[in-house]
This record gives sequence, C-alpha cells and structure tokens, in this order.
Amino acid sequence: MSIDSALNELVTAIRAAGLRVTADLRDLNPPAIAVKAGSVVLDRLCGEGTMTVELYLVAPDHGSNQGHKALAPMLKKLLAVVDPVQPVQLSMTMALSGQGGGLPAYLVTTEVSVEL
Repeated sequence: MSIDSALNELVTAIRAAGLRVTADLRDLNPPAIAVKAGSVVLDRLCGEGTMTVELYLVAPDHGSNQGHKALAPMLKKLLAVVDPVQPVQLSMTMALSGQGGGLPAYLVTTEVSVEL
C-alpha cells in the first residue's frame, strides 16, 4: 500500500469512529485530528516497510483545562481504532496558519504498513 493510500485508509477508519479528521492541515477545524506521515523503516529489499504516523488531536484555544475536556473523549475514541507505539503526549501544542499561538493538542504515534 502506498504512503498516500495508507494515510487515507487510516483517516477513513478514524472518521468511522465518529471523529473529525484530516490529512490536510488546511482543512483542520478543531476539535479535530490531524494525520501526519512520520518516518518509514524499510523491512525488506522490495520496498515494503513500516511508517510511523503522528496523530495530533487538536482543540480550540480556550485554555488548558478546556483543552483537556475536549481532547480526552477524542483520545478515548481514537484508542479504539489505533494502537500507540509510544506514550501518548498530553502537553503538546499545534500552530495553525492564521490561528495565532499554539492550540492545545495531544500526540498519538502509531504505525502502518506501506510499500514504496
């Protein structure tokens, strides 16, 4: 599966869980999840490998406490769809064009299979 197809499949699975999600940051409208390709480790000479994917759960900028109130239920739904490969980061921020400072965010890192 190509990188683009793997990301689209993941977006579809997350959306099916009832979450707002996009792989295009221009379409991110918090509260929502931004899907970003991370890195690829080639497992075989034929171009098959494992890609890390960063899932940023982003809340509107209404302060830290309100951010956690918006992000915690999203995280619970997301964890029914993906398995984190690293500890979930709870004190992240994400800067979006035209949004001023960083927005409250959680980071979940997962993995998917790809073929280059």
